[in-house]
Amino acid sequence: MTGYGAGQAVHEGVLVKIELRSVNHRFFDPSIRLSRDFQGLEGRVKDALKQRVARGRVSATIDIGAESESTRLVLDAELANEYRTLFQSLEETHGFPLQTDAVTFAQLPDLVRRESRELPEEAVEKALDSALEVAVEQLAEMRRQEGEALGRDLSQRLQRLDGLLDSIEQAAAGAAEKVRDRIMDRVTKLVPDGLQVDPDRIAQEVALLADRADIVEELVRFRAHNDAFRAFLQKGEPVGKRLDFLLQEMNREVNTIGSKSSEAGIAHLVVEVKEEIERLREQVQNIE
Repeated sequence: MTGYGAGQAVHEGVLVKIELRSVNHRFFDPSIRLSRDFQGLEGRVKDALKQRVARGRVSATIDIGAESESTRLVLDAELANEYRTLFQSLEETHGFPLQTDAVTFAQLPDLVRRESRELPEEAVEKALDSALEVAVEQLAEMRRQEGEALGRDLSQRLQRLDGLLDSIEQAAAGAAEKVRDRIMDRVTKLVPDGLQVDPDRIAQEVALLADRADIVEELVRFRAHNDAFRAFLQKGEPVGKRLDFLLQEMNREVNTIGSKSSEAGIAHLVVEVKEEIERLREQVQNIE
C-alpha cells in the first residue's frame, strides 16, 4: 500500500528529520538514505519499519545534524610550530627581520580551520527513535485508510462472486436430465429402426456422465474460500499472503467447474468468475 510519513525530533542539541514513502510490493523492501557518518544506524531504522510494515517498498530519507550550526575554530598546533621554525630559520639564515602579530599569523594557509562539533551517539539515537515513531505512525495511518478502502472494494467483489456462483448452481440444476436427453437424442439418430436399446445401459451411462459433471463439491469449496476471505479481511493483522493463497484455490475450483461442465451458459459464467478473481488478485497485491 502507498503511504507517507514525516517526523522531526531534537534531543540534547541533535536534530533528526525523517521522511518515509511506501509503494506497493509483494515483500518488505526497505531503502534507507543516511549520511556516511551514520550508516551504523541503518539496522535500527529497518527494525522500526519492519514492526509496522509487512509488505511494501519503503524509502526512508534521514537527515541528522546539530540543532544549530554550532562550529568552532581549531588551531593546527603542529602546523603552527612548523611555521615558527620556518620563520626562525629564515631570520637566522638570511637575516630577514620577521615580526608579525597573532592576527596575521592566524591567516597563514591551513593554520586555522572551522570544525563542527561531534554529535553524541546516545543523543543521536534518542532523537532518531523519536522522529521515527512520529513518521512511522503517520505512514501506518495513511496505509490503514487505504486498506479500509481496498477492503470495501474487495467485499463488493466477493458479493459479485457469490452471485455468479448462485447463477452457476442454477444453470447446473437438472444436469442429469439434460445428459439423458442428449444421449437419447443421439441414440435415436444413430440406432437403426427396429433395434431395441437396453434402457438399463442408457441409465448407467447417464449416471456416469452426470457424476462426472457434478460440480456441487467445487461450489461448496469455492463458497468456503469466499467466507474465509471475508473473515481475513476483518482481522487486524497482515493477511495479504493468505488472501493470495485463497485466490489460487478459488481459481483452481473454477477451472474444475469449467472442465466438468459442457453447458454454454456455465462456460460464460466461469469466464466472469475468472475475471473477478483476477481483479481481486490485483488488489490483494496492495494489501499487507
